[in-house]
Amino acid sequence: MKRIFLAVLMVCLTLPVWAASADDVIKEVQKTYTSIKEVTADYQQNFVWEMAGESVENAGKIWAKEGSKFRIDNQDQTIVTDGKTLWTLSKVNKQVMIDEYNRNNRDNPFIRSFMDDYLNNYKASLMGKEKIDDRDHFVLELVAINPDEFNRKVTIWVDNKTNYMTRIVQTDINGNKRIYTFSNIQTGVDLNDDLFEMDIPEGYEAVDMR
Repeated sequence: MKRIFLAVLMVCLTLPVWAASADDVIKEVQKTYTSIKEVTADYQQNFVWEMAGESVENAGKIWAKEGSKFRIDNQDQTIVTDGKTLWTLSKVNKQVMIDEYNRNNRDNPFIRSFMDDYLNNYKASLMGKEKIDDRDHFVLELVAINPDEFNRKVTIWVDNKTNYMTRIVQTDINGNKRIYTFSNIQTGVDLNDDLFEMDIPEGYEAVDMR
């Protein structure tokens, strides 16, 4: 009888957690990211090429401000926007591509519009919970509504204490995966606007595509 009571008690205690739906988690994530004005984070990107069985890793740092300004810096390139102009600096080619910034850009999974963008094109399901670095995470799976969507599935791990997205896996139509992992996420930081402008280094070619 004691064992049965403990089992029932455990079920009752876990019901509020597991009663959460995909919509509940997403709403909390949206609320959290909408409230963030300035943020920095370290990230790692891993591209897995399914057909060749190969993978390419890249790591760097990201800064974001006011939902439209961001800077991404890694060993290969620096991408910067002030919300109007987008600069892409290639350290390999020693070129800086200059273009107008598209606010609907889907290449940066950390900016605030990410969730809104994907929710318009994907159906979300709550798959359960997993631990990452001893922290509980909700696991969301987003499946494309349109069969022509290039990224067929997006899986998101959400820290259920902070509501931060710490891992995102995009699976494209060919089965290739882009895996983004975020760490050292800091909010409430003071980011100078100069960080979101590009000073073209000496010796670099500027290619203006506007």
